[in-house]
Amino acid sequence: MERTTTWQDIGQDVSKAEKIEEVLESANLNFTVEKTPLIVDYQGAKVEVPNRAVTVRSDIKEALGVVSSDYAICQNADAFDFVNYVSGDLKFEKAGMTHHGMVYVIAALPEVKVLSDSFTPHLIFQNSFNGLYPVKVAIAPLRIVCQNQMSIAFVDASNTITLRHSNQLEYKLAAAKATFLETANYMQEFTKQAEKLAAKKFSVEQFNCFVYDCLPINADMTDLQKERITTARQKIYDAYMNDDNTNFRGTAWGAINGLSDWLTHKEPSRNTSKIAENQFMAVTFKPVMLQQLFERVAA
Repeated sequence: MERTTTWQDIGQDVSKAEKIEEVLESANLNFTVEKTPLIVDYQGAKVEVPNRAVTVRSDIKEALGVVSSDYAICQNADAFDFVNYVSGDLKFEKAGMTHHGMVYVIAALPEVKVLSDSFTPHLIFQNSFNGLYPVKVAIAPLRIVCQNQMSIAFVDASNTITLRHSNQLEYKLAAAKATFLETANYMQEFTKQAEKLAAKKFSVEQFNCFVYDCLPINADMTDLQKERITTARQKIYDAYMNDDNTNFRGTAWGAINGLSDWLTHKEPSRNTSKIAENQFMAVTFKPVMLQQLFERVAA
């Protein structure tokens, strides 16, 4: 099985773009959004719902969400206008909008070495028009040899950066600087934790115990449910035993590698665009099982 990133099958390829304006145009994200009153039918009459509004794409008149009447729209061009100042080494890869309503731009910074492995810090810039996703940047380290995503939140270094929007140039430069510095701080902490966990013993038996705790089989389950969990357990073990994890097997870092491999590349029951986006969202922003494993091995 070819191992690829979770964003391989979503969005538009924007790797030829050099500026954020080119990214937005290539991915058809250079639209504007406006607010209109929320009107509903009530007993045969058109009634405006107080304190609520609908966000609508100005070009195709498509509703994007229901928000409060005082919700402030941040157009994509404004939300991402600081990105050009983050780093000249930033390479754009993908951009689009998920069915959840999250607008995203994915870019990579130059490779760094972690325990002799090559990692590329990826930045996922976010915006939305439904009130669910503020202007934010997520940091997603990618282990190149196996394309594993390792989005782990640390006590001393967050993997997300929430930004306040302003059209002033001083703010754009400050936001870009903050993004670059927070990414550097996060990767330093990431390296520190990797070195610490690589020196900590964590046997395959302990790893399997964790997996069984997270994926229990109960007597009241159907045979199909039991079969699916048994299959998932085996695939997690197989990922742990992959050749690219040989040097770390038997350590806490090896456990992190094995689980992140399975989470990043597990095959969906059906291959649809929504499932691909769901996988991208889960692995990139809320890898609950991976975070639980990190907290256990780091304790």
